[in-house]
Amino acid sequence: MASVAQRVLLRLDRSAVPVRTSVLVAQLAAPRSQVWEALRRLERLGMVGRDTRPAEVRRFGGAKRETFWSRARPGQARGEAVVAASENGRVAGRELLPARRRCVTQTVRIGGQTVHYSVGLYPDGRPAEVFIDIAKAGAALRAWASDAAKLLSVALQHGTPQETALGLFIGSRSDPHGAVTGHARISKCTSVMDCIGRSLAIEFLNRQDLADVPAPEGA
Repeated sequence: MASVAQRVLLRLDRSAVPVRTSVLVAQLAAPRSQVWEALRRLERLGMVGRDTRPAEVRRFGGAKRETFWSRARPGQARGEAVVAASENGRVAGRELLPARRRCVTQTVRIGGQTVHYSVGLYPDGRPAEVFIDIAKAGAALRAWASDAAKLLSVALQHGTPQETALGLFIGSRSDPHGAVTGHARISKCTSVMDCIGRSLAIEFLNRQDLADVPAPEGA
């Protein structure tokens, strides 16, 4: 199942206007404390913005102030955000990928389950997007994997430091988990995203402390 943070991002992505906190809580059917925690974490990552202003509903003779959230900059409605691409390849804070880019695909088995994941790269070799396919998985597991990959991709493309973005998933726990085969440096993991997060950190951040298997001499 997708985390509250992942569901918040998907909901805001589908909205053309900022969304009130109370509406997010109702639509996600999650405890208000969990929704607030997810929103504050995403705000720290620079992935959402907030704007506090009077709501339409008036109480006690005045307008109640509520917090609205969007994927645009704080205080700016999504529809007002700049969407024209600039010369440096960014759209509304997002670093775009070229139409044709390099991609690295890895196949592993985690707890007996076959997992394929691909990492799209910027021209300078930085990871920019992730796609996950879990063979013979149920609809819920496939949806969870897709949402997790989208969250990681959005974080990377909006300038979140790789250490921070990958750190969201390293150590996460969910099925499938356990023994890993097919990966040269990882022999066990606590979830699919733990395996992918550690794999990317080892390759792109040289986090050798996250590997289960030492690098071959001369590698």
